[in-house]
Amino acid sequence: MKNLIARTSGLFLISTLLWAQAWARPEYAAKNQMSCSSCHASPWGGGPRNLYGKMFGARNLGTPITNASDVYYADFRSILYYPKTPVKSSSGMAIMEAAPSANVPVNEAEDGSGMHIVATYNFAPLASGARETYIHWKIGADENQLASHIIVGRFNSPFGLLTDEHRTYTRLLTNSTLNNFDTGFAVSGEPIQTLHYDLAMVNNLQGTSAFNNQEFMWGQVFNLRWTPSFFPGFIGASQNYQHSLNQPAPMALSLYSVVSLDRLTHQKVNGSISGEIVASKDWVNSKNNPTLGTFFIPSADTLYADATSASHSLGYFVQAKYDLSNRWSLIYKYDYLLLDSAYHGDGFARHGLGFEYFINSNVILDARVEKALVGRPEIVGTNALAAEDDLIMMLRLWI
Repeated sequence: MKNLIARTSGLFLISTLLWAQAWARPEYAAKNQMSCSSCHASPWGGGPRNLYGKMFGARNLGTPITNASDVYYADFRSILYYPKTPVKSSSGMAIMEAAPSANVPVNEAEDGSGMHIVATYNFAPLASGARETYIHWKIGADENQLASHIIVGRFNSPFGLLTDEHRTYTRLLTNSTLNNFDTGFAVSGEPIQTLHYDLAMVNNLQGTSAFNNQEFMWGQVFNLRWTPSFFPGFIGASQNYQHSLNQPAPMALSLYSVVSLDRLTHQKVNGSISGEIVASKDWVNSKNNPTLGTFFIPSADTLYADATSASHSLGYFVQAKYDLSNRWSLIYKYDYLLLDSAYHGDGFARHGLGFEYFINSNVILDARVEKALVGRPEIVGTNALAAEDDLIMMLRLWI
């Protein structure tokens, strides 16, 4: 009975956490050489959009009246998920996100500095609860400021390449999808025009709203993003270290880049190529990353879970996006993960091919067919979600 409860609750948890998507479009920043704070309340991107982000995201397909203010923002997302063997895992339709956000100014100055309170709550039945909730101080202009943003509260970790896809293996490996939150404070700045940094001191590794009960005392996350004028995109590096008293202390390094094909080909080809490599230690441990095992390790395979719990791991992510028009985009996505980098034959790979269609300025349809490849044949046919071929369709509405 305990095993059945564990399997059911684990599958429910991974389904609710991993299918939701959030707005973080690094390819927009690469194409237009913009900072993430140009479009988002957060200085490192993701989460609620500001006024400019709303207008930019509409892609000249209309001007909704909701785009006139950045005090409020909201996301609605639903999914149709159909795996090849639905008897082994969840399938069907679900509402994953119905999340209004507030970005309330407390005070503002003419030079752009000021203080805002940012808060989001998700009312969707599968993953209800508070999301980002923080106080944000902006100190003058973004450029040439050693410290231009200070955030205190609950926020997404500024680790690695934030994407709008939660089934990215590099994000799952380090428990750093846009549905994972830490509590602490962060400082961001651009000491020179082409260089952006984020430094966060956090606790509450698992993203719950209660006190941490797994003896994590503190964590440190550092992110550096370089946007040189001669390069058609940006290059970044991140480091994540979580200090613990009586269990392995996870650490991870990320190298990532996004290249704008528009800039690379002088507008002859429209699209982007994104990539990330993540190397980590002790992130497969079930205490450090409880949802990872449900996705990659069958619930009955306790020996494999124990064998990889203290391993060095390696993850890859590549995404190619080709814009056919202002409404249509073709997308290819590749994920690869080695839970133990010493055993290359045990890798997990996933190929995804699909499209994105803007129905209008605020409604988007995504569809993708995914092919899963696993190195361990005994995983095929189990409840490990990473071994499933599947079809995913997502409808997204934002205001």
